[in-house]
Amino acid sequence: MGIGNGYYNETIGAYEAKTAITWDDYDASSVGNNWDNWQTWLSIQPDIGLPFIPNLPLEYTTDLIDFGSKQLINPVVTVVASTTPDLVIYYGDTIDSSGGSIDNASSVTINSATTTVNAIKARYFQIKVSVGNEEDSAGAVDENNIYVIPYISSIDVELKTEKRTVTITDLETYELSGSVGLRTLDNDMINGIGTVSSIICQAHLPAPRYMQDGYVDAGYTVTLLPETPIVLVDKATTPPVLNIFDIDTFGHRTRIDCTIDAVVTGLPTLRRSDSGNLVEDN
Repeated sequence: MGIGNGYYNETIGAYEAKTAITWDDYDASSVGNNWDNWQTWLSIQPDIGLPFIPNLPLEYTTDLIDFGSKQLINPVVTVVASTTPDLVIYYGDTIDSSGGSIDNASSVTINSATTTVNAIKARYFQIKVSVGNEEDSAGAVDENNIYVIPYISSIDVELKTEKRTVTITDLETYELSGSVGLRTLDNDMINGIGTVSSIICQAHLPAPRYMQDGYVDAGYTVTLLPETPIVLVDKATTPPVLNIFDIDTFGHRTRIDCTIDAVVTGLPTLRRSDSGNLVEDN
């Protein structure tokens, strides 16, 4: 069962913030905060008695979600709430003996500073949703000077694993950013893929090289063997990096550029929307 610091308001059908006012605040120290003036329990009428000040932020953490196996996953999250939510994604591969929480959970925080989020390789997930009041940390008020009570109407989580594939042909690696033999497979080359799961890369056979007059006997042109390129992929970076070597250099790898074909597979870009949700790019 999910947990949070609010309560479920059956009247509005949403998870709502509690008041920061306690019983001790009704101490008759000033006009209005005594039991004789108590008229209602309803948070929608905070102008009666003490002002209703929400306990902020309103937070709710979902139940444990088990995908069934460890996979590379885009957690797509849709929240309906009173204001734009912040999210924390907890994830891991094992759970405790009670089955209620993730062992040594890692986490990713998504807030107004977040643009994109990398896919997560894990089995278990939990999502924490936090809602405040954008106008005032003490609680926003409407045009009637009534406090707006933060609420969460729904949290929908979909763990998605559908991959996309981009095919690249006849790419001259010197056209990529980076330096010779150390090239970044730029985002515009793999548009639509946010997190790469695999790259199959094939180097073309380079054209022969020639040694011309002045380096050998007059009248001769010598044909040299071409380089023997090999491409090693580093997927730990975003975007991925191509390490290109000539392996036929007497035991010393030399970085070179070459022509390649590649098939890149991965999950779509996961992005924070203006409403604070996590969505996949189309």
